[in-house]
Amino acid sequence: MWDLDLPVADSTKTASSAPATVTEKAVSQGSNANADIPADPNEKLLAQCHCGDVSFHISRPSPDFITSPASSTWLSPLDKTRWLASLDLCDDCRLVTGTNVIGWMFVPVDHITPAVPSNLLVGSSKAYHSTEDVVRTFCGTCGATVFYWCKERPEIVDVATGLLRAPEGVMAEKWAVWRSGRLAWPENGLRYHEGFARALMDGMKVWGKERGHADEFVVP
Repeated sequence: MWDLDLPVADSTKTASSAPATVTEKAVSQGSNANADIPADPNEKLLAQCHCGDVSFHISRPSPDFITSPASSTWLSPLDKTRWLASLDLCDDCRLVTGTNVIGWMFVPVDHITPAVPSNLLVGSSKAYHSTEDVVRTFCGTCGATVFYWCKERPEIVDVATGLLRAPEGVMAEKWAVWRSGRLAWPENGLRYHEGFARALMDGMKVWGKERGHADEFVVP
């Protein structure tokens, strides 16, 4: 399962991974704007592309997932009813999406409905290997980025946050704990467009303190 026979993108770049450990430091200032709103364990978040041909729902972390020691990597001590999320400046994602930055929310495949098939194809999705161990999917109709998947952590998919239809806004704060103290692959972003990258990094730090998000965590 999950060993997908897909075309490999023609790229000279190779994907790297963060260390397979997790640490997290809570923001010392600010307050969680949503802390006084208890999460409904049966609530689901719609994720849908622009044209609607890719559509699915994300569940809250289940009680079994929350209590499993193996799941601690994917939950924030700040709020275990929300998923971790991060902004990414890596070269590969920029070349794939055509944008300077993309947001990802890290979700177990078994918390997505309808069930994600082994080929990762939901609705009109298309899939390909961007590197040998990485699969990316996108809507075959409108082109929206959908999933990032890698062999190192096959039970998790990175969901493009541009798909999230959270009523509270694009950052889906009732569903996501954002890493605000650091962006993924900052060296790539600084090399490509230093002014943009520095402004985004500075802005996220301020925003995270004001909104009570995580300063730091490491995603495998």
